[in-house]
Amino acid sequence: MINDGKTVAISFHTKHNVFPIIHKITLRNMDNAYKSESKFLGIHITKNLKWKAHVYSLSLKLSKVSYLLNHLIKL
Repeated sequence: MINDGKTVAISFHTKHNVFPIIHKITLRNMDNAYKSESKFLGIHITKNLKWKAHVYSLSLKLSKVSYLLNHLIKL
């Protein structure tokens, strides 16, 4: 079963091929949107396969947990 709202397309490329060919993808008579970043199984995947978006997401989560732990320890 495919969820039409969550299905996206990513055109992966290297830094040498910045303008890859983008094909039109149709799923159930609807054009599928291309995105530069998507989350798949908890990992943020970008079109150039860099870790920056995933590390940023993890750092946000860790800073929230760190803040919470600091306030719990002070109680």
